[in-house]
Amino acid sequence: MPEPARVPISDRRLVLRLWAGTGPALRLLSIGILTGRALVPAAVAVVAGDLVGKLVDMSGTRQPVTAVLGALLPLAVLLIAAQLVEFAVEPLRLALTRRVDGAHRRAVEAAVSELASLPMLEDPGYQELIVRAAGEPANRTGRTSGSAVWGLLCLWSRLLANILAVIVVARDAPLSAALLLLTILVIRRLQAADALLPAAAWTDGVAHRRLAGYWAAMLTGPEVAKELRIFGLAGWMQARYRSATEAHLTPHHAARRRVLRRQWLRALILAGGTGVVMGVLAWSAARGELGLDRLATDLAAVWAAASGAFVAQEILDYADGLPAARALEELRHRSPAAMSPSAGVRPVEAVPDAGRAEALRLARVRFGYSRHDVLRGLDLVVPRGRLTALVGLNGVGKTTVTKLVSGLYQPRAGQITLNGVPLTGRPDRHRLVCVAAQDPLRYHLSLRDNVRLAAPAHRSTSDLEDAVREAGLDELVARLPAGWDTPLSPDRTGGVEISGGQWARVGLARALFAVRAGARIVLFDEPTAHLDIHAETEVISRIHDVARRACVLLISHRLATVRRADTIVVLSGGVASESGSHDELMAARGTYSRLYRLQADRFAAPATASGAEVPAS
Repeated sequence: MPEPARVPISDRRLVLRLWAGTGPALRLLSIGILTGRALVPAAVAVVAGDLVGKLVDMSGTRQPVTAVLGALLPLAVLLIAAQLVEFAVEPLRLALTRRVDGAHRRAVEAAVSELASLPMLEDPGYQELIVRAAGEPANRTGRTSGSAVWGLLCLWSRLLANILAVIVVARDAPLSAALLLLTILVIRRLQAADALLPAAAWTDGVAHRRLAGYWAAMLTGPEVAKELRIFGLAGWMQARYRSATEAHLTPHHAARRRVLRRQWLRALILAGGTGVVMGVLAWSAARGELGLDRLATDLAAVWAAASGAFVAQEILDYADGLPAARALEELRHRSPAAMSPSAGVRPVEAVPDAGRAEALRLARVRFGYSRHDVLRGLDLVVPRGRLTALVGLNGVGKTTVTKLVSGLYQPRAGQITLNGVPLTGRPDRHRLVCVAAQDPLRYHLSLRDNVRLAAPAHRSTSDLEDAVREAGLDELVARLPAGWDTPLSPDRTGGVEISGGQWARVGLARALFAVRAGARIVLFDEPTAHLDIHAETEVISRIHDVARRACVLLISHRLATVRRADTIVVLSGGVASESGSHDELMAARGTYSRLYRLQADRFAAPATASGAEVPAS
């Protein structure tokens, strides 16, 4: 696995960039509300001290009620304004974090679905990166990037409030104000260092988290429900789920306990610093150097600064949300080329096939999943109008050919072209190539959507109906409760479960629909594995029809299935070792002939014993 890309941005700049993406209105609103929140403590201290001074002047004399109310009015207005600001804080937090998290989720989806190649998605490290980028706010162990943005803004708001409170004290006791500021900064620093420990522990345990998620899905999903009950595997799986969960969360919880145990140290530092400052202020007042009103102001400011020194929640929001933001940035900077087996390889030059019939060509293609090459210079031509079949033993690279042609992997050397034009890098490649696999993906959607997903932008109803009819699904459509709109899943309301053979026909219908939508290459990988002999004959006939309109490559282990192909290519040793029609290859008595006779012999003995005639090859 290549080294992950280094994120070329500091944590604070990264979080600020996320905040900048929320839009100017929300940014201005957050600045206004949080700045107003920061002004309140120092303002309350000043106004309260002024009120004390006025009340001292009024003492001993009879004052009208209006004078007393006038003295109280500034403080009352300020307190009401402070409450209004606090009322606005929570809606602001929700709006800001949701905006950031929504943009974050869209960015993760885009980075994974648009940029990540199949080798990257198959890499465990990349999967862990995706889990970190997604975050898990539900269990409070992995907050989102929105939490990081909100935490950083609140930290700065608290710091501004502390600085304003210190400035108030500095008017009368500059040295005491400096000590107060130093005390606050030390406490904030200790809290920041501690807050990173739980976040790092959670990030380090992502692999265990993924494993726990796998066991949870097995225990609660339908995939292994039958074997779970038949073999009594519930306890065995539950034990593994608990083990993986504990391996993930135990270090995280231990880190949080360590943080909580250190709270007493911060409390002692704060008590010592603020105690010294208050003692100095009291000494100055006792010596007559500080009036009662200024003493009240300074003491209120010290109290405000001390109350704002503990920012554990804000730091936790920021620290716990950072892994998701960092992981997203790393996802963006991962180079798909760096993860590809073809990185650094210069492909051969393409020569347009001017005047020739349309054909898919693989020229001297080399590829391997590790250091071992599966394909070692494969040359293969799949012309339009003729059905081409690819056969060979298990592991020789037949399915690998479909992955290369469809663009899931890139060859280490050589080139894949359609009519002489390289397929690599073509933005319309997904519309040109269609793959019908042995086990088509079973989307929990309607029959209509299951077929249309082969070309979702193509909205022709007539083409959809023709594809379904040619695939032999007319009878199924007639039996479905809601026809085309019936969900093909028993766990959906009104849904049904269809057989493996019917799913194979759905896969064929997808290919037929894709060709009508403009696909020019169709790859059939074991399309008849779930069909009986009668259905298989019908499907092969349909595949022949598709070959008249597109370049069709049929892959199958069942040689009786491919014998009707116009050209049969034998893949062996990473190259095309034999090529020709069924009769030509049988006459050559090579690999194909030997494999065909081996398969035929499996049915010859029972047929002979019953007096039936063995079909000639």
